[in-house]
Amino acid sequence: MPEILGKQIDEVEAPSLGVSYTITDIEEFRSTIRSFEGYRVTLQDTPNHQVVETLWKQEVYGPNSKIGAYVAALGKNTDTWKNKKIRYTQWVKGARRIEVLPPSA
Repeated sequence: MPEILGKQIDEVEAPSLGVSYTITDIEEFRSTIRSFEGYRVTLQDTPNHQVVETLWKQEVYGPNSKIGAYVAALGKNTDTWKNKKIRYTQWVKGARRIEVLPPSA
């Protein structure tokens, strides 16, 4: 039998409203099934707890989409996102908002 390829990760939960997170990693990736491209944003709220948000790349996006909410709050350059503190203030389809918090928050 062939060996299963790929890297197994622990299942992670989605971010919660009102919780302060620090962005610890942004990874660009391509899905293996349909070759969709996106960004995997790792968020940490306590030393031993992380959540992940997937932002799919799109040619056109609005400020209320997942990727649009991140770009509206943090800008287009993902290199500047790392170590920023954010909070989800609204996160339903068609109405997504995050706010950037001061580093000491």
